[in-house]
Amino acid sequence: MSSTWNLYRTLAAGVIPDANLEATQTMPVPAIPTVQPKPYLSDRGDNMDEIALMFLATTAGVITSSTVDFQVIEQAPNPELAQSDPSARVYIGRTPVGGHATGRIYIFPARYLHAFLVRVTALAAGDELKIFWRPYR
Repeated sequence: MSSTWNLYRTLAAGVIPDANLEATQTMPVPAIPTVQPKPYLSDRGDNMDEIALMFLATTAGVITSSTVDFQVIEQAPNPELAQSDPSARVYIGRTPVGGHATGRIYIFPARYLHAFLVRVTALAAGDELKIFWRPYR
């Protein structure tokens, strides 16, 4: 049984690109939303291995064919500051993805993932981008 798609984030084209928090190790203001998926899927009885993303571009509220450039970034406790500041985080970027067609699924490994966010660097067409996520398996 597949899980429900969750709306992760909606971006106006004018705010793209997102800041490069992987390079700066600083969350931008306003913050990029973070997803903290449950590591255990109660309805399946096993650990979540993968997460699926799907992007939809719209122009004046109508779905538009486009491509998106993005990067999945893991947010994890900072190992150097864990004792002195348990809220300190480190951002670990995965390989950026370029030219991903909207409406097409993107799957990434998620086993032992703390939390993740999606940094968007380009949208080829459209005035708004919606990002959805769900556990894949």
